[in-house]
Amino acid sequence: MLDTEIRVLGAEHVNVLDARYELAQAISAQGRHQEAEQELQEVISVENRVLGPEHHLLGHARFALGETLASQGKLEEAMTKLRALLDTQTRTLGPANPRTTLTRETLAAIEITST
Repeated sequence: MLDTEIRVLGAEHVNVLDARYELAQAISAQGRHQEAEQELQEVISVENRVLGPEHHLLGHARFALGETLASQGKLEEAMTKLRALLDTQTRTLGPANPRTTLTRETLAAIEITST
């Protein structure tokens, strides 16, 4: 199905990017974190170029990447990614937004784990 979406809509269409994000989430849920990390990195790269670095959809993939990195024990890298996301979300969504709050809480949990 993803191949058909790519062929019909193009690799940079927002629906294709969302499908690739969902695919990465499913791959990560299967414990295949390195594959999910690679897919998320690619999605983020395209979304960043096509949608811009502060688009709200980019936040989903960036958050998932932080979680995927943490799942692999790459805590410093996960914290760096989530701190950058938190800064963007605080600026664009506001500090009380539920997505901002979730990122802040996830970052805090990883920071506690890393000490």
